[in-house]
Amino acid sequence: MLIKFGVANFKTFRDKVELSMVASNYDRYRENSNILPDEYFGHRLLTSAVLYGANASGKSKFVDAFQAMRNFVLFSSRDTQVGDLIPVEPFLLNDLSKNNPTEFEIIFLYKNEMF
Repeated sequence: MLIKFGVANFKTFRDKVELSMVASNYDRYRENSNILPDEYFGHRLLTSAVLYGANASGKSKFVDAFQAMRNFVLFSSRDTQVGDLIPVEPFLLNDLSKNNPTEFEIIFLYKNEMF
């Protein structure tokens, strides 16, 4: 189960942005409808989330980042060799960031293990 996904220096994201699936205490009255308690680590995790914002605010690019990370995990051993450049598009509107690495971060639970 997804706990957190973050990306930096990818397409329209120069600085790190994160999606956290850890529930806040804001909506405690909906505890049974969208919260999955994790007794092993003590988290309260959302079972679903929504990205919303104005037009051109980065919603699609955030989904693109998640898909790029997913595709790299699934296909990198088949499609690339050691030393090959990873086909990602960094943030290009800054001279420093266009030469910096793109970062993806994912934290998830699987069979009572956190990765």
